[in-house]
Amino acid sequence: MKVVRQKSPDSRYRELLGGLYEAVFICRSDGRILDTNVRAEEHFHYSRDELLAMNVCDVFPGLSQTKIEKILGYLKDRRFTVLNGKCVRKDGTIFPGETSVSRIQMADEEALVFSITNIERRVKTEEMLRTEHNAIQNLASGVAITGPEGLLQYVNPTFLRLWGQRSENEVLKKNIRDFIPAGPKTDEMIESVLSGATRQTEMEVPRPGGKPFFVQVSIAPNIPQSPIFGSGTKVMGMVFSFIDITDRKRAEDVIYKEAQAQMKRVRDENSKFSGLLNILSIPDLIQLISSTQKSGGMVLTDDSNRRVADIAFANGQIVAARCESLTGEDAVLQLGRCGGVEFSFEPGEPKFRDASITRPTMALLLEMMRLMDEQA
Repeated sequence: MKVVRQKSPDSRYRELLGGLYEAVFICRSDGRILDTNVRAEEHFHYSRDELLAMNVCDVFPGLSQTKIEKILGYLKDRRFTVLNGKCVRKDGTIFPGETSVSRIQMADEEALVFSITNIERRVKTEEMLRTEHNAIQNLASGVAITGPEGLLQYVNPTFLRLWGQRSENEVLKKNIRDFIPAGPKTDEMIESVLSGATRQTEMEVPRPGGKPFFVQVSIAPNIPQSPIFGSGTKVMGMVFSFIDITDRKRAEDVIYKEAQAQMKRVRDENSKFSGLLNILSIPDLIQLISSTQKSGGMVLTDDSNRRVADIAFANGQIVAARCESLTGEDAVLQLGRCGGVEFSFEPGEPKFRDASITRPTMALLLEMMRLMDEQA
C-alpha cells in the first residue's frame, strides 16, 4: 500500500510564497520584515538574510512608522490598499512599484503583507504613449485613425482645421469616406490597405462651406504589435495622414502654364525670344529646338548677367558649343551643370561650326541627362 505524505502547512506556505510573481514582504506592525520571497531578492538585489534584518521603510522612500500606522487604521474596515511609489534597490537605483498592502493574522500577532509589482516597463510604455500622442496632436499633417469599416476613432487638431471642423465629437460620429472623394479609385485604395498594403496618392477633397483643397494622403493598415495579438497580422483599421498641398498645386499650375507658353514661343516664333531656365530645363529647351529644326544661336547667362554658355544650332542640330572653358561635345555635356538661369535664342544661320561635334544632338542630350542623374 502506497503511503501519501501530507505536506506540512509551513511547506505549503513556503511553496506559495516562492511561486508568487510579486515581491512579498511580511512585516510586523512596526515595519520590521518577518519573511520574504525569492522575487523580493531579485527585485531589490538583497539576500534573504539581509532583508530579514531590515525594515520595510528601508526599501520604500517616504514610508515611515507614522504612515504605517495610518495604513493599519485604513485597513481596519478594508481588505487592502494600493500604494504607487518608488522602490530602492541595494545599489541605490530606483524603480516604480505598485504595492498592495493587506493584513493577515499570524500565530501570535497581526502582520502586514506588502506585495510589490515592478511597473517600470508599464511606466515607460505609458510615457512613450503620451509622447507619441503629443507628437501626433501637434503634427502639421492631419491624422485620422479608423476601424475596418472606416468609422473614425481618432482625429488630431490639424485634421479638424483642414476640414473646418470645430468639434472632435461630431467628427468621430462619421466615416472617413465623408471627407474624401467617393469612387472606384478610393474603394480600390481602401480595399488594398485593408489587405495589408500601404498606399499614397494626391486628391482634391471637399471642404464644407468652402473651396475644395488638395491633399497628399498616405494610408497604412493599423496592425497592432502587442503580444496580445501575437506577431501582428490582423488589420484592425486604417491610419490616414493628410498634408495640405493646395499652395504647391497652385504653384505647379502657374509653372506649367508658363512652361507651356515658353514651349509655344520656342515652337512658333521666328524672332528672338528669351526666358527663365527655372521653368524649362536646358534638356527640355534643346529638345524643343531640335524637334522644331530651328537654326540660330542660344546664349545662357547667370544671375549676374555673365555669359556662361553659347550653343549654335543648324536645322535643330548642335553644330558648335562653349560652356565655361570647354568647347565642342564636352561643352554640350557640361550644359546641364553650367548654372545658367536665363536663355535667349536668336534665329539665323550659325556663324561657325565645330568639327569636333560628330554625334547627333539627341545622342548628346541623352548622355547629358545621364550625367545629370548621376550627380543628382
